[in-house]
Amino acid sequence: MKKAAILVSGILALGFVSAAQANPVPKPSRDYAGNYKTLVEDQKATPQVARCVASGYDLASGGHDYDRLGFTEQDIAAAKISGTNVSVSGQGRKKSDGITWVDITVQCTENADKLTAIEIVTGRP
Repeated sequence: MKKAAILVSGILALGFVSAAQANPVPKPSRDYAGNYKTLVEDQKATPQVARCVASGYDLASGGHDYDRLGFTEQDIAAAKISGTNVSVSGQGRKKSDGITWVDITVQCTENADKLTAIEIVTGRP
């Protein structure tokens, strides 16, 4: 019984640590509306994916790790939506050198069609 309690506690702690790593959603920049519109109209993104990616652009512009994000039409089409979670893979340019592009995934959580958390993680799922 103790082993089960320890296991459950460990799983819950891991879940809380993972959730704590997500960032609050940045305030929409002056570019947000244009980015959202381009994603929906030109790249045929769903509203959930467009909100996530447009907010990812805003997060990157004010962040410390990346200064630019890039997503192809294939990246947008392959985005995963599972319940309240949205995950979109693409590439991010490292702010440290301004040259190196790495695979990234923007992960968002929504509630009632509004983003509640966002994070940019290195790599693709």
